[in-house]
Amino acid sequence: MGLSTSDLGPGASVQMEGPRPAKPPAVAEYQRLFRPGVRLGGSPILLAQSYVYDFGDVGTATLLFGETRRQLNTRAGRRSLAKRLTADLRRSGSFKLVSITVGLPVSMALADEALRITTRVHGKVESRTFTIDVVYDLLRLDRSVAEVDLASYPGKHVPASIAALGARKVAAHFKSAFTVRNLTPPTISGVTRQGQTLSADPGTWAGAPSGFTYQWARCDAAGADCAPIPGAISQTYLLGMADAGTRITVTVTAANSVTSVSLGTTPTAAVS
Repeated sequence: MGLSTSDLGPGASVQMEGPRPAKPPAVAEYQRLFRPGVRLGGSPILLAQSYVYDFGDVGTATLLFGETRRQLNTRAGRRSLAKRLTADLRRSGSFKLVSITVGLPVSMALADEALRITTRVHGKVESRTFTIDVVYDLLRLDRSVAEVDLASYPGKHVPASIAALGARKVAAHFKSAFTVRNLTPPTISGVTRQGQTLSADPGTWAGAPSGFTYQWARCDAAGADCAPIPGAISQTYLLGMADAGTRITVTVTAANSVTSVSLGTTPTAAVS
């Protein structure tokens, strides 16, 4: 769900990618770092990388995004972020870090929640000074948060339009990843006889649905003219006298905070 080579110019390649040990409350983390010299929207970028953090549920992701927003509205929080973003540059030992200037967060209407902050790193190599822009985009959608980091070449800048483009690319991947779609349809198991219990198998779904809901219905003997059964909304259904001679179906709805899809089963055999 982070940046991909298709988002960058021709010849872009990945230097390192894969899962990282998740730091609670995240349940999974994934990093993708691209080789230097990629181009985004035609602009050369020294460093491009993305991280995706899965928090397992919408509430936790929302809470952590909000906490990050509050931290970045403080001077101490912005400097802490800047130091983390420039840690790799400092570790390289190729230059001396002179100072860091951090801008204010900018909200972006790209996903459910998104913000950006730019850090200007002033360094020195031997007697020559230079400046590097490091742009940090953070986006939340459903239960996951994505981070995009872009760094300019010395003496260059990352234009706001390019920073926004990187965020839009990731937002598109996020929306695709959380678009619920069915892979194998739901089914019903059990004996179609009064007093027996039918069970719904929701099938398999892509798009990271956070849960399923059920609505059972009675159909006529031909499996048509189906009508919802009031109160029959659990994963199982106990057949009763009212079901004799009818055929039963169930509609499964898979949903997350982004999309929902409903799909009905094939009607059962007639209830005896």
